[in-house]
Amino acid sequence: MKIFTNGCFDIIHAGHIEFLKKCSHMGSVIVGLNSDSSVKKLKGISRPIIPQDQRKKILESIRFVNKVIIFEEDTPLQLIKKIRPDLIIKGPEYSNKQIVGSDIAKTITISGPFDNLHSTDIINKIRNGLFPITGNIHNKVWGHEIWMVNHNKYCGKILHLNKNYTCSYHYHKIKDETFYLLCGLVQLTFEKETFIMAPGETIHISPEIKHSFMGLEDSTLIEISTQHFEEDNYRLTKSRKIEDVS
Repeated sequence: MKIFTNGCFDIIHAGHIEFLKKCSHMGSVIVGLNSDSSVKKLKGISRPIIPQDQRKKILESIRFVNKVIIFEEDTPLQLIKKIRPDLIIKGPEYSNKQIVGSDIAKTITISGPFDNLHSTDIINKIRNGLFPITGNIHNKVWGHEIWMVNHNKYCGKILHLNKNYTCSYHYHKIKDETFYLLCGLVQLTFEKETFIMAPGETIHISPEIKHSFMGLEDSTLIEISTQHFEEDNYRLTKSRKIEDVS
């Protein structure tokens, strides 16, 4: 029997192996692998961590997999039409969803002991672990910040901004700030204009400039500024969760 499944497979973990093992019990397994460009559309600009050629090589080395085919589209529908599998298998998160290709082949979902493992969670743990949570921690509506130093010469912070949260729209009369996005994806509102910050990008914000950050993904920013004074914060809106981030 010809079995088809698909996914990003960005950071292989025990859940992937168990799932592919169960698929192999039912027949010859063909994996549709999301290309780098399609992963970016699904997961954000900072993904994938592992390039498509390497992800393909890793999957091909797993004995439960017979063939790996990279596809560029948002869904594997065209690939499914081409290979005409007998059975399409997905994980338990698809149990109440319409599975792509269900009009072409029979579809089922299977579960396993590692269903709570997710590549995104593992990646976020690795990223956040780059800076152990020590020192002066301030919990915020939008996440938390770690103060590394704050004295009369400069201030240094690590900001962990949660996905779908925004900090207040605010400005400072004295403070001069520079932000570096370590990981994630952030929408910056800068004097009412918006643009997206990707990992490795830097933004300088002078005094009197109104600004706010919104997490399009769980994100980590490094802030280097002149000395921080709480009374120098002039907030025009409150920090909050954004219910619908398009």
